[in-house]
Amino acid sequence: MLQLPFRYVLSATYAKLIIEDVILAAQGFAYAGWYNVLIFADPVFQWLRQVKHQQLNQLKSQQVVQHIQKELGPDEDAHRLVKEVCVDFKLGEVRVLMWNRMNAGYVFRRIYLPAQWRDFLEEEELRAIIGHELGHQKMGTDAWVPLRLVNRMGDELLYTMLPVHKAGYFLLLMSLISHNISYLKLLSLTLLYRIAHLAIENYFTRKDEYTADQYGAQATSPDIMKRALSKIDLRAKQEVFENLPFLPQVKQFYYYWLVKKEKGRLREALLDHPYLHKRLKALSST
Repeated sequence: MLQLPFRYVLSATYAKLIIEDVILAAQGFAYAGWYNVLIFADPVFQWLRQVKHQQLNQLKSQQVVQHIQKELGPDEDAHRLVKEVCVDFKLGEVRVLMWNRMNAGYVFRRIYLPAQWRDFLEEEELRAIIGHELGHQKMGTDAWVPLRLVNRMGDELLYTMLPVHKAGYFLLLMSLISHNISYLKLLSLTLLYRIAHLAIENYFTRKDEYTADQYGAQATSPDIMKRALSKIDLRAKQEVFENLPFLPQVKQFYYYWLVKKEKGRLREALLDHPYLHKRLKALSST
């Protein structure tokens, strides 16, 4: 009962910091006057370079997104399995969507399953994956969607403001011109809070994945769930590495570092899913 309000408080605080940053930035524009030209010259040039770099990678990235996120109609077997698990879990109707990704997902009474599941999963293994995803519904995941939207909007605003603050002298000049010491914390506090917030949020999300795995085991058996997790994890990682060349260089290094190993506290803190070997171990103890 305490978990959901606590996570919403974290997101609400993040939203408050973002709003304060926007207000302070607006005040800075009014205070700075003609100094705006000097203060924002370097950040604007940096922003233009960033936009140009994004445009160079946009076409390739769009091709990847269209391939990965394309939704297809459900096949009869997948639809039947979802209905059966819904009956077992005493759930209402859930919409089934197949997509060209090698993993599964659930949001707002919609379950997403890999269109090519027959290439690497047996029917009972797919049932286990369905049980896992519908387990999220049993746990009340739909109630967390507003929380994720708040975080996403905050991240977009923070990302938009980043080029403005890249110049090292910006915060100091803003503080001197506006006589407002708050500018010294404008971006740094929000960014540090978001990093800590993300680590806490991911901690709870990883705990949820362990619980969802138990639902998958309940729909079939722990052994079948372990086989299904191993297969879908392997395919998902292959997909990530295949699509790395289409991403900007910085993101290539980041994702390669993130998924190449399954150890390290920092790496784990940035993940919203537990390491596979930990999930298999948890299932073995049931």
